[in-house]
Amino acid sequence: MIHGPNVILRPVREADYLTLFLLESRDLAGPAWRFAGLSVDPASYRERFWAGVLEAWVLMLADGTDQPVGLVLAYVVDLRDRSAYLALMVRPDQHDTGIGIVALALLVRRLFDTWGLRVLYADCLPESFARLASGAGRYFEVVGSRQDGRLGPDGPRTRILLRLTARDWEMEIQPIVQAWVGGQLPDVVA
Repeated sequence: MIHGPNVILRPVREADYLTLFLLESRDLAGPAWRFAGLSVDPASYRERFWAGVLEAWVLMLADGTDQPVGLVLAYVVDLRDRSAYLALMVRPDQHDTGIGIVALALLVRRLFDTWGLRVLYADCLPESFARLASGAGRYFEVVGSRQDGRLGPDGPRTRILLRLTARDWEMEIQPIVQAWVGGQLPDVVA
């Protein structure tokens, strides 16, 4: 487990798959998430969940309830190029609490330190980017946008591609995140 301020990341357990399936397939976020455009039934969800995934962690509040409130993962990994994509999803009632950003910072640190990755990407919707960019997410570099061919409530969905390099993390962002969370990021232990 990885402990951070007000959040704990723990490995995915067998009992989590239904909760994660419901989280990933909910309302407007589901169609824009990793399985966008695909029909994923609960029976095949577990197998598809791990397809192309390097690491996946369940987010829990550090209040002892042991209830998943989100998911953070690294996928589409290219170890030769030392890159991966990040994905973060939290329950709607946790959107403005900051736990998603803390969880993302914990995973970013782990990916750079443990796997030697040098660049991380995130692909997000404009409404998600607005929330991300208002906080620690403003340190991600916007490297492009595209229409993904899927329809949202107002027409074709636009996706924003973000990038974070290991150098930017180490030299600029990690110290800011550490100050924001009240000190050192905890040692990453899995």
